[in-house]
Amino acid sequence: MFLERHAELLRALPAWTVRVLIPHHLVHATRRYNDAFREQVGMPLRPTQLDELRWFFEARRSSEARRDERFERARRAFGAPRFRALYRVWIEQGDGALDAVVSATLANAIARQTGKFEASVLSHKYLHLAPLVGTA
Repeated sequence: MFLERHAELLRALPAWTVRVLIPHHLVHATRRYNDAFREQVGMPLRPTQLDELRWFFEARRSSEARRDERFERARRAFGAPRFRALYRVWIEQGDGALDAVVSATLANAIARQTGKFEASVLSHKYLHLAPLVGTA
């Protein structure tokens, strides 16, 4: 959700870095975080895919056509976490949230290395701060 909500800002910047702090007990998932980042911002959709995604989101919201073959194909194609997050943003912001997913700007920034992902593993446990998570 963070990446979807901040994608427009990242596209406007000449250079940027997304830094993720990973708790020590999740160190084995660092590669997955990197892969998710690249999938989320580094793989723009083709316009035909966007049309199908828009149809799928509309059908999903209306609960119609759920037994339709087209819906099932779209559900399989757009079942990744990337699209679940995008669906939530689309519910909040409307079609404008979808228009940006065809832009290659972020993928180009990653290729030029002006857009970066950095993961750092926390050296200490901060469990005493857990009650504060999600309050800002």
